[in-house]
Amino acid sequence: MLKLTGGAHKGRSLKWLDTPTIRPTPARVREAVFNILSQDVDDSRWWDLCCGSGVIGIEALSRGAERVRFVDMNRRSLQLLKDNLRTFNLSQQADVVCQDAVHWLRRQQELDVEFVYFDPPYDSKIYQLILDDLGALPLAEGIESVKLIVEYRRRHQHFELPESWALYDEREYCDTCLMILTRDREPA
Repeated sequence: MLKLTGGAHKGRSLKWLDTPTIRPTPARVREAVFNILSQDVDDSRWWDLCCGSGVIGIEALSRGAERVRFVDMNRRSLQLLKDNLRTFNLSQQADVVCQDAVHWLRRQQELDVEFVYFDPPYDSKIYQLILDDLGALPLAEGIESVKLIVEYRRRHQHFELPESWALYDEREYCDTCLMILTRDREPA
């Protein structure tokens, strides 16, 4: 059972595609993420890359985020995500994009969000590509700082941090690791 851990929809269950390729972020990890970021979530905008079940983005909306763009290429999973968004009356605050995260990101002109959550399959080869591409995007007008939350397994950490990102926080929860990076607008 996949339940939301906080906000307006705390305790409500989500439908999700129970397959080996989709691994929803555990409740303990979600709670930790939102405890770390809690003061900045209200009215924020998010990209949930490789969103799978979409639980992180829905948690963000439940906890006061303004808008979330969900990106994944699994059509069946995204259909369940859309069902959940409708059930919770959150569809108007969400964009659901069925596309490979690398290709989608390479079409973006700027980072127009305060948060990016990136959680591909742990053995994925796209970690470095996404980190580099995110680091190369300019911050949109009005965005002073972006936090990038990367979920991975320690044994699958085969990426390096681009110079544009600074380490904000790092946590381990059994097999799940979180790296929270920050990037501020360059002084004019």
